[in-house]
Amino acid sequence: MAKNFQNSMENLVHNMISIVSITLLCIFCLIIIYIVLFVSFKAIQDNDIKRGLKNGFLELYLNTIFKLSLKVELNQLLNKENALLGVNKHLQKQRLIFNKIKFKVKNDKIKFEIRTKNILTLKFLESNKKEHLGIIKQKLEVSLLEYRFSDFISEKSGYWIQGVKY
Repeated sequence: MAKNFQNSMENLVHNMISIVSITLLCIFCLIIIYIVLFVSFKAIQDNDIKRGLKNGFLELYLNTIFKLSLKVELNQLLNKENALLGVNKHLQKQRLIFNKIKFKVKNDKIKFEIRTKNILTLKFLESNKKEHLGIIKQKLEVSLLEYRFSDFISEKSGYWIQGVKY
């Protein structure tokens, strides 16, 4: 009976490993299909296919990896300032809440929108003569060397900036 139980457990473990690996493979395939469709859609929309492919990959990068690193950097800056000012005495980390952070790449232009309805986030962005918006602009200019960016333009509950390739 112990041998039968051991064989059953081995079969169960093998089945679970195969199910998990097949699930991960399906998720990976769906991600690849999404990337291919997104980039090809961008290439079809643009007049120049090579530029459209490049812009598609750039927009994917900006809206995933770059956006996450920007959020992390801004939250670290907020918590560092709060620690220096002694505002947050319980060492509880605060988070900036954004309704929308989005990059749109079209032809040779990049539009970056940042929207929020959170009072803490708005105060953070507008504090110190909009120094934090300057930090965002600086990060954009360092990361995207071939683009020149205008100053941030204030809109209802947010800001946007446009970069042009030179």
